[in-house]
Amino acid sequence: MEGKMRKLVLFGFLVIFLNNIMSVNAELSCNVVNGNCPSGYVTVFRMSDFVNAHAELPSQNTYPYSVCCTGVNGLGTGCSGIYDVVATLSDPTNAHIAYAGYYPYDVCLSVPSGQIDCKFGTEAECSGYTILASASDAYNAHVAEPSYYPTKICCSVALSRNTPNIAEMDLLPANPSQNDNLKCEVRASDDDGNLDHVRFEWLVNDVAVKTETAGVSGSFDYAESVLDNSYTASGDEIECRAWVYDTTNLYDYENRVVYVEGNTPPQISGIPDYNVQVGNTIELIDLYPYASDAEDPDADLVFSIDSESEPSVIDCYVTNNRYVGCGSAQQTGYSDITVKVTDSQGLWDTDTFRITVTEQPSHSPQITNMEITPEHPDEYDDLTCKVWVSDGDGDLDRV
Repeated sequence: MEGKMRKLVLFGFLVIFLNNIMSVNAELSCNVVNGNCPSGYVTVFRMSDFVNAHAELPSQNTYPYSVCCTGVNGLGTGCSGIYDVVATLSDPTNAHIAYAGYYPYDVCLSVPSGQIDCKFGTEAECSGYTILASASDAYNAHVAEPSYYPTKICCSVALSRNTPNIAEMDLLPANPSQNDNLKCEVRASDDDGNLDHVRFEWLVNDVAVKTETAGVSGSFDYAESVLDNSYTASGDEIECRAWVYDTTNLYDYENRVVYVEGNTPPQISGIPDYNVQVGNTIELIDLYPYASDAEDPDADLVFSIDSESEPSVIDCYVTNNRYVGCGSAQQTGYSDITVKVTDSQGLWDTDTFRITVTEQPSHSPQITNMEITPEHPDEYDDLTCKVWVSDGDGDLDRV
């Protein structure tokens, strides 16, 4: 046995699997290695040799062999919380080993939940436990790899296996339009602190269109998935399904459903009436303040003149797909102008306003100034009479 061990040591890194049989409620796995423990393992204690060895606390880091354990989420070597004493040492290093309570220096294993039990016993007494090492006696003993001495140092972990829980789930917005992206939000919890991932599945009208996985961890975490509006149309049923898993593959499931609102027609109303005189026109009318659509922005709407009752009175048009403009009023009367707005789906609405055309007001001409020059003529002067006149109608004719 010892010769075989020495050959293995020559390879520089010796791993001895202590116990391949574990109880159904134990996930603990322990190895003895030549060197430091691999990543993911905790160092329980160190040994001066493979057999007939002294022991030291893991913090001493002077002995070449390490007793390493893994396989339990949150496994530690603290002597507080949920823990048990694996063994006691006579000194921090170069120590003899004994059962719990015999020596002053405790070597411990701890878990975040459940139960842990460690003891010294025979191989039969350690049935169903994971064997970490063996000792020459129950106290004042040397330590060795598991099979060397008849007294075994063993531990058993019974975890509290709690199912993860979807604490809260939302599918937003609750009343989406066809232009909205949809977001599925999950807040997950797990009393074991071993959340692992959330799997999302999106269905549109019962047809799966997208799956996505988001990582989570710890006891409480958040995950989300977004469905772009390119997947949806008016009237669609949208379902988000979510499964939250822990590291042991236990899971919880929930789903949420929303319906995409059907396309609604645009609306246009409130264009005011105008009064104008023959020869004049109205200012440009900005249609954006009078039009709206639940699905389309203003820039995606199409504006047009649907009808004019009397284009011979005044003729109007739409410019830049936003403004109503009109030519000069040609004659008295009125014209009812109907403006039409159409959305991207072809739905439309109209609004009608009236332009009333009147004659220019009639004004009498006025003599605003008059003079005769020269002011003080003699008998030989020619006299000149000057008259200044105005007319608001602009139709002066003669004096």
